[in-house]
Amino acid sequence: MTPFRPETPHEAALRRSANRQDIIVGFSTFVLSFVALLLLCGWLITRFVTPDARWWDILHTSLNAILISFVLALGATAGALWLLNQIHYRRGVFPCPYCGKPQRGFAITCDCPDAKAFRAGDDRAA
Repeated sequence: MTPFRPETPHEAALRRSANRQDIIVGFSTFVLSFVALLLLCGWLITRFVTPDARWWDILHTSLNAILISFVLALGATAGALWLLNQIHYRRGVFPCPYCGKPQRGFAITCDCPDAKAFRAGDDRAA
C-alpha cells in the first residue's frame, strides 16, 4: 500500500480552521435555536394553555416544551453542520490522502490508482 502523503502546512491550517468553524457553528447554532424554540414554545404555552389549568398540567407542558426544543435544536445543528461540511468539501479542505486532489464528498472519490485500489479492496490497499 502506498503510504499517505504528508500534509502540507497550508492543508494543516485549513483543517484547523475548519475544525474551529465546526465547533463554533455547532455550539452557536444549538444554543441559539434552543433558546429561540424554547421562547416560541413558552409563548405558545402562555397563549393557548388555559389560565385555569392545574399546575401539574403546566409543568408537564413546560417539560414537553423543553424536550421539543432540545430535539429540534439538535436537528438544526445537524443541518447547519452538514451545510458547513459541504462548504468545506467544495473549498477543498479535505484532500485525497493519496494524491492531494480536493474531495467532493465524505468517501474517497479520487480517480488516482491508490484510491481506486482502496475502493476495490485490492491487496495494495490492505
